[in-house]
Amino acid sequence: MAGADFCVRRTPLFRRGSTGSRFRESPSTESAPPIDLWPAMRYNNRMGECEPIGLQSRISIPYARGRSFAVKVSPSILTCDFAHLAEELAFVESSGADMLHLDVMDGVFVPNLSFGPPVIRRLRPLTSLPFDVHLMMAYPQRLLDAFAEAGADLINIHAECASPLKETLSQIRSLGKRAALTLKPATPAEAAFPYLEQLDMVLVMTVEPGFGGQAFMADMLPKIAALRAEIERRGLCVDIQVDGGINAATAQQAAKAGATVAVVGNALFTSSDAPALVRQMQAL
Repeated sequence: MAGADFCVRRTPLFRRGSTGSRFRESPSTESAPPIDLWPAMRYNNRMGECEPIGLQSRISIPYARGRSFAVKVSPSILTCDFAHLAEELAFVESSGADMLHLDVMDGVFVPNLSFGPPVIRRLRPLTSLPFDVHLMMAYPQRLLDAFAEAGADLINIHAECASPLKETLSQIRSLGKRAALTLKPATPAEAAFPYLEQLDMVLVMTVEPGFGGQAFMADMLPKIAALRAEIERRGLCVDIQVDGGINAATAQQAAKAGATVAVVGNALFTSSDAPALVRQMQAL
């Protein structure tokens, strides 16, 4: 809907009471909206931000037009100590992170295995952070119900997977979950364009998916910029996430290109001051 003043979208509110909420609020004595509301959203071209339809205007949704915007931090548990996941989740929460990134790998789509719905189901009661579930799977559609029931808040599939993208994204939304699409380094930004109206987020991989600890690929920055330009041209409220080799310096590069969510792994779990690192990224 390029050129229109308003573009209606559906965007969820993250769970209130958690550090996952990056909403800017004006002073108010009103009671908070219920947990997990999914209000219709509109993008106001004149104001340069997304606004909820039907809720009090005191809630402003972070977006990249430069007014009500903050980078959200999503630590990946792939670098956690899996023998002490409860303690690792407490560490992530204490850092002030916004959500939790869960990398699910099937050993087919990527040459590695991680975990599935049973682990996510056990983690769900341990934290109020939204679960950002990244499905590195050849056929993610087969297990969408299981991941939704396990506690995923956002379900992210790959543009390169074998499941039909439009149908799979529609199914994610029908389950009441946020929908995201991931692009591998070799996949151009334009691969996401046909699905932007169905998406809450696009993930740009800044390393080859499957293993942690890789170096950030700076040649992905033009892809981020191209996605941001198209999202803004259409007047949509779509986050751009970056994943791979993210630290304070590379997060800043990605944010300048238009990224709004940073997945961080080794940099957080090896930091001597994790809360300071998270605050630094959130302030970009």
